[in-house]
Amino acid sequence: MPKPLELTSPQFKDGMPIPIAYTGEGEDKAPPLH
Repeated sequence: MPKPLELTSPQFKDGMPIPIAYTGEGEDKAPPLH
């Protein structure tokens, strides 16, 4: 069975909304991902 994919970003925490700068309503830039 494949391992689950875990994607994290230092720009926002688990359960918190994605900052506006990283959405189409903001600058629409890509957040750093790990």
